[in-house]
Amino acid sequence: MPTTQLSLGTPITLVANQTYALPASAVQLVWQNTVGADVQGSLDGVTFSSLGVSAANEVKTVFSGATFIKTPAANTIVSAKTAPVASFPSSSSGSINANSLVLGSDVVLTRDSANTLALRNGVSGQGFHIYNTFTDSSNYERLEMDWVGNNMFIKTTGAGTGSTARNMQLIAGGTLTVGSSGGQSWVFTGSVLTPTSDNVSDLGIPASAKIRNIFVAGSVANRTKAGTPTDADVNTPTDGMMIIDTTASKIWVRIGGTWKQTVALT
Repeated sequence: MPTTQLSLGTPITLVANQTYALPASAVQLVWQNTVGADVQGSLDGVTFSSLGVSAANEVKTVFSGATFIKTPAANTIVSAKTAPVASFPSSSSGSINANSLVLGSDVVLTRDSANTLALRNGVSGQGFHIYNTFTDSSNYERLEMDWVGNNMFIKTTGAGTGSTARNMQLIAGGTLTVGSSGGQSWVFTGSVLTPTSDNVSDLGIPASAKIRNIFVAGSVANRTKAGTPTDADVNTPTDGMMIIDTTASKIWVRIGGTWKQTVALT
């Protein structure tokens, strides 16, 4: 972990492979080395990537949002400055005419297509964090959207003074539709949950992923049929299934692979 805190505007000669902490604000880094230097940045002090490589005696300037830096090249002189901010009068608008904006060396905001902003960097999974609070890299609350091991995670998290568990709400102004495998499966309309198509969706799997309990304040409406039920009347015939016979006024229950009936209801 870092042993030296860099100060804004004060040049320092870096020790090779030693980690240094940058000021909390985004900075402009300027460095020079007689043989050239690869200065690397990190957010956590563990995983580093190159911010840029200077040629011999070149004065290299980059803008970085890194928290820590280090370099394998000894005698690299580095100065950290406050990064300039592009601003426009409140009554006007401005633009940056570019296809890509590179932050550090591994965060790339780019124009994917018309009206489409992308965050990408080759085959490296990207992440996006929205903060509720931030003191430093050890004390914060944030929403994380990250690709990890080819899985996309969306979660609220925190550390240090921001370790309070925060709630998350997903609310649509109209209907809310969720699905998987590239399709739509369930629709929330107000307080009603329905499948997107009739008689094609299940809750749970009989042998391996059952719903433990279902609690209702109203009633459960079972399947009805005019006549004796058979396995062909249901999807995935399973013991415990129940069908109401509207012709004979009987309740049929599947037990031991056979449909068994009650006496006629009066």
